[in-house]
Amino acid sequence: MPTFSKIRQILPKVRPGFRADACCVLVGLFVSFIGNFHYGYSTTFLNTPVDEFKDFLNKSLSDGANHPSAGTIDVWWNLVLNIPFAGFFFGLFLNPLLNDKFGRKVGFLTGSLGSLISAILRFTSIWWEHIGLLVFARILTSLCTAATYSSLLLYLQECAPTHLRGTLTFLSEVVFASMCLLGMLLGTDQLLGKNLLALTAVPIAPCLFFLVALFFFPETPKFLFLVKNDRVKAARSIRFYHGQKADVDTILEEMAQEAESKELPSFLKTCRIVLRTDHTRNALILSVVCLQNCVGMWSLLLSSTYFLEQSDVPSTVAEWGSNAMMAAYIAGTIGGAVLIDVYGRRPLLITFTIINVGSLASFVIFDQLHHLADWVKWGCLPALIVYGISYGLAVGPISWFICNELTPMQFRSCVQSLSYAVNTLLVVGLSFAVLPLYDAIGSWAFLPLYVIPSTFSIFYIVRFLPETKNREIHDIVEDLKLRRR
Repeated sequence: MPTFSKIRQILPKVRPGFRADACCVLVGLFVSFIGNFHYGYSTTFLNTPVDEFKDFLNKSLSDGANHPSAGTIDVWWNLVLNIPFAGFFFGLFLNPLLNDKFGRKVGFLTGSLGSLISAILRFTSIWWEHIGLLVFARILTSLCTAATYSSLLLYLQECAPTHLRGTLTFLSEVVFASMCLLGMLLGTDQLLGKNLLALTAVPIAPCLFFLVALFFFPETPKFLFLVKNDRVKAARSIRFYHGQKADVDTILEEMAQEAESKELPSFLKTCRIVLRTDHTRNALILSVVCLQNCVGMWSLLLSSTYFLEQSDVPSTVAEWGSNAMMAAYIAGTIGGAVLIDVYGRRPLLITFTIINVGSLASFVIFDQLHHLADWVKWGCLPALIVYGISYGLAVGPISWFICNELTPMQFRSCVQSLSYAVNTLLVVGLSFAVLPLYDAIGSWAFLPLYVIPSTFSIFYIVRFLPETKNREIHDIVEDLKLRRR
């Protein structure tokens, strides 16, 4: 089992613990690639080579001299694009079934193996020109990436030292955003957009490599100690992730205070306990409320170019504007990873959610005013860029992991699955609603769908969200109990 001792030896002696912290961050970054490479890539690689994929659909659906109509191709195209939402929804419920019973590592390995199989099937579907196999591969991909992503966040939260917990979890969003951009870039005509076989072959080798590499990482120390009650293996895991000089006894003593029960009830029973117990129910509500602010990002990821074109921004500029928003998103995640353990979750989330909602409202204002003065339309571009960077700095990353810092060990994966499932349903519903509503009333559609709900969520977050920076989970849970009284 690797201990990364060689890496620690070459890192500079800046302060006590620096080399161990730096090594821990490198491990977290690598684990984030394992969990997010295929997730991010598979999310966006279809966005740019649209004509090539529609040509593939035409060939796949053709029967001799009979060719499908444009309407039939559009129906299948929408199915291929949106079917992952269904797979992701059901994949979320693999999280507690795998992670609570068998461990975070088993859940991670299972999802990674499924991702490798789905990548091979997707490549095969293009090779055989088989649309049904492509749809199945897309479902399997989303099913497995949901399980992998959930396991990843649990892994990062439970392996990190308390003072690095935010930074390590933020790395997940950095890698996800980068892989989304990679998928978009490789799908362009200048790179692999004209060669669908090559485009779908890209993730196969990395998925295989990451699957093999994952075997060399130990289970999280919290699962080993609190669930398996294996102090020896938990100590080894702590030394692997925290460094050989970690104060194991003190860390285990802090972990012991997090346990509320040694019992591991069934998933349905756990759900009932979560909903009936004040502090776990409050954690679930807070997680859902925070994730509400992430719903609009999916529509902008998929349709930002269209929204800009509707504001009479030239198509070429609109495409570059969408790429600029994506680049701002990535830059934001990198900045957020630096700031998160300096300023804390609560001030960053509140501040940048206000900016995020304000930028979307500004987009509506610029779009509506451009009918009076054409030059005002150019304000839509910086509005989207500010939206992207504010989302990356805090709104997206913190909202996705905050439930893990509000919940005791026994209920963590259950609360995570339930809150993510609610968010997925919202994303599906609003993603299908936004384009027809946008066609009907223009950018005003953003107000009832995104701006107004997010405004209410800000007030709720200000009232009930405790700060979690540099605090143990048991202390945060007690704070959450007091805030509801």
